[in-house]
Amino acid sequence: LVESNFFNLQFVEIPSAPRNVTVNLSDPARVQLFWNEPLDTGGRAHVWYIINCLEIPNQSCSPHLTVVPTVPTLMTR
Repeated sequence: LVESNFFNLQFVEIPSAPRNVTVNLSDPARVQLFWNEPLDTGGRAHVWYIINCLEIPNQSCSPHLTVVPTVPTLMTR
C-alpha cells in the first residue's frame, strides 16, 4: 500500500486599499459607504473588508446599531 499526500499551497499577498471610498450622510439615521475594488487583490479570489464603527474615539457604536450589507459584488479577473 502506497500513500501519498499532495498539498496545493498558494501564497497570497495583502490586497491594495479599496479605491474611491465615499460616504453618504444624507439621512441622519444612516451612513452609507461605497468603494471600488482594489487595483491589486494580492492573488486572492475573494477580498473582504472589516468596517469598525466608532461614535466617540475609541468607543464602539451603540449595541442597537444595525448593519445592512448590500448584495456582494462579484468580479472576474
